[in-house]
Amino acid sequence: PTYPIYNTGKRKIVDEREALRNALTQWEEEGLKKGENTFGSGSDSPDMGDLCMYGVLKSVSGLKVHDEVILDRDGAVVDWYLRMENDTSGNT
Repeated sequence: PTYPIYNTGKRKIVDEREALRNALTQWEEEGLKKGENTFGSGSDSPDMGDLCMYGVLKSVSGLKVHDEVILDRDGAVVDWYLRMENDTSGNT
């Protein structure tokens, strides 16, 4: 079952997965470049924007949507996400 988030009506979101998928695609097209080891800021190290975005995406870790929308996609977002996971794990 799909459980709507409380502000979906205000944002006219009908399908939360699709909305997240579309937002990540837009961010990928406007802010990330596949194959370039850069972060959202364009630098070679994460900034607060990267940390905030990572926190939002990490918050759904363990849920089916995490794999469907983030890890199973091909492109700059998954590359960025895996770099962030590595950089924030303390194993660098």
